[in-house]
Amino acid sequence: MRVVCDSTVLIGLAKVNKLHILPGIFSEIYIPKAVYNEVVIDGKGKPGSEEIANANWIRRKAVKDEISVQMLARYIDRGEAEVLILGKEIETDWLVIDDDKARDVASAANFKVIGLVG
Repeated sequence: MRVVCDSTVLIGLAKVNKLHILPGIFSEIYIPKAVYNEVVIDGKGKPGSEEIANANWIRRKAVKDEISVQMLARYIDRGEAEVLILGKEIETDWLVIDDDKARDVASAANFKVIGLVG
């Protein structure tokens, strides 16, 4: 099962030392550049930063449709916007997002959405 993850989920799992469960549940795990930057670059030294930087099971992928990202980023966080657009571009099975507003947008766009608790 192919998924695209947002930073909140990755950080949350890292805080409780459960990041390792993701590759056991999903066969392909992608994160867009904005999520990588938020967790690893901007979040250096914080929970998840080192784990995500060294996780060979996470595939980093840049979005192609920057215009759509910019339009969505007017309503939701940049990372979440990239998660939605990357999900569309790679035809993902699920989006893993915790933010309520981003989940609403994803659901309205007919994505299957799951969060940290799910």
